[in-house]
Amino acid sequence: MNQKNMSTSAFQSRGGGVRGGAEDPAAELATTDAPRLAHGKARTRRLRTGKWLLLGGLGSYLAAAVVIAIAGLRDHIEPADAIVVPGNTVAPDGTPSTRLQARLDRALEVYRQGAAPLIIVSGGTGKEGHDEARRMASYLVEHGVSPDAVLRDSAGHDTWATATNVARIARQRHLKSVLVATQYFHVPRTRLALVRSGVPVAGTVHARYFEARDLYSLAREVAGFAAYYVGLGQPAEGMVADPASQPQRDTPSPDLILSASTEVPTAGEETAPPALVDTVLEASDPADRDGIQECLSEFGIAKRHVNRLFRSVRLPSTEPNQTLYFVRPALKPYCMTFYGAHLFRYWLVEERRGPHRIRRTVRYFGAGDAFAVLPTQHAKMYDIEDTGCTASTCDVIRSEFDGSRYVATRCTQWRNTDEGREFIGDYPCQQ
Repeated sequence: MNQKNMSTSAFQSRGGGVRGGAEDPAAELATTDAPRLAHGKARTRRLRTGKWLLLGGLGSYLAAAVVIAIAGLRDHIEPADAIVVPGNTVAPDGTPSTRLQARLDRALEVYRQGAAPLIIVSGGTGKEGHDEARRMASYLVEHGVSPDAVLRDSAGHDTWATATNVARIARQRHLKSVLVATQYFHVPRTRLALVRSGVPVAGTVHARYFEARDLYSLAREVAGFAAYYVGLGQPAEGMVADPASQPQRDTPSPDLILSASTEVPTAGEETAPPALVDTVLEASDPADRDGIQECLSEFGIAKRHVNRLFRSVRLPSTEPNQTLYFVRPALKPYCMTFYGAHLFRYWLVEERRGPHRIRRTVRYFGAGDAFAVLPTQHAKMYDIEDTGCTASTCDVIRSEFDGSRYVATRCTQWRNTDEGREFIGDYPCQQ
């Protein structure tokens, strides 16, 4: 074998052939990039999947928005016992915003058509500092609705609160069904909240007002409706307790001197004497006095006849030269300044007759679902009892007079159940 052949053989033995004697660059590159290429393909698949999921989610969101819009725009009017108008923004000058006015105008339209005899306005207090429900009620009265036909809920700070409070009003007033008047995108969620709160909805109408902001509001309602559908933010009890009914006590109660509740006239009541009303007003907040002025204007009552807005009951005296009065707002005319969704205000006034003058003093002022005067006495004044209810419980607070003021002496709580009231127990009273 010559030297050339020997060299070739040696080269072949080391490299495995002429082409394979050195490592193949293409093969080396393919081997090195394989994991990177596989990772790139997986990333591409993930991006493609994410894109389709995103598009699918947006498509579903848009479809839901369309369904909500169609449902809200499709009016359905059936006879009902009341029209419910949820609140919205009130301008700094106290006038309803254009959006809120549109809701009220729509409610006025169906009210004049005879769809319902009552209108329930529900709202909270906005950042402008105005009571939405009060301003809404004033607007309706200014446009010809009888004040007796307007019920105000000033605690409707959101749609769930409005639904819960409307349910309470419906139970008090024995209302069987309601109509809803609000913006089209708000209709489905309002209807859902009312039904979940136990209020049958006979129909809905939408406000005839549209603006560019509706696009944002409609998108927001998709999330809002979904949250309400699964019950987020819903009060613990769908059906609220009947605040007009007294909770059962753990021991039998003696005969009451007086018993009063929110929407029921008090036995023996009559138009309060002017001097008695002056005493009550002197002890009232300036905001309440402003509200009274609005009520006087609404009802066309002269200021000198302000006592027509109040009722009083004369109670048995506990000592000579003394007369006690229970004072409450009248149910007709119905001044909404002194009423909430389920409560009313009341006063206990003592009148003492001296040799030369009569002195009147507000001994107690309260607000609740019910009030009672008990026959037991302390410091020559009757013991009293306030009842306040929430959706699931009622608190009963008994107070005694200590010679200068009433002091809570026993506080008990009761659970509202389908079978009635269930005593929970006592808790420390806060003065």
